[in-house]
Amino acid sequence: MLSRFITTFREDGLHLLALADLSLEGIQDVRTVADAFRVSPHVQLAQTMLTRTPTAIEDTRRSLVLRRGVLMPEATPKRYLVQQADPAVDAFATQPALFDALRSLTDIPALAYYGGHLWVALVPPANYQPFMSQTWHRDPYDGTGNRIVKLFWYLDDVDRDNGPFEYIGGSRELTPPTGLSALDRYIEPRHWSGLRAHPRRIVCTGPADTLILCDTSGIHRGGLCTTRQRLSVTMVYTA
Repeated sequence: MLSRFITTFREDGLHLLALADLSLEGIQDVRTVADAFRVSPHVQLAQTMLTRTPTAIEDTRRSLVLRRGVLMPEATPKRYLVQQADPAVDAFATQPALFDALRSLTDIPALAYYGGHLWVALVPPANYQPFMSQTWHRDPYDGTGNRIVKLFWYLDDVDRDNGPFEYIGGSRELTPPTGLSALDRYIEPRHWSGLRAHPRRIVCTGPADTLILCDTSGIHRGGLCTTRQRLSVTMVYTA
């Protein structure tokens, strides 16, 4: 059953599948902590502060503070995302059945788990401008030259209104770039219109329990929520 996905990942660097396609444990544990996170004070405060504070890219970059696994809203008033680590996510992401599936899907035998988070993408005010991971970019390699492979799990139905993930098929880099700063991985705005019209642009809409497996050295961006929040899990692996 998994063999039908390998060619797509090799050619495009991305594949979508349904959670039900895999026989995995810990699903309800993740859903339980995710539902609690969605209504947590951290998320509620972040939404309140986002709607009351002007959005500025440079201010946000300077204010990012990771504290105890959560991007604290009081430290990041202009941040459109709130994230939280949880042992349930780590247990789900590291189970042998999932590792076996990922190795088959990617044809990469030496995947290692790097980390995972619950994410709530917030609905920003009308004048909000996408920035950082909401703009076209690459996550090419970690600091030691290892490739990065990410698995996204939609916990909500995702359509154009709550920010689907987007990817340019066939754009991944198969050798590590050298001499790039952290900001060099972002694509210059003058190229954005061409990427929006790219014939291999993949807009990853789907129902809850859609999984997106991708090589993030390919060009991609996170979606902007316009009318509804998006709850998801991101799991990061290196190869």
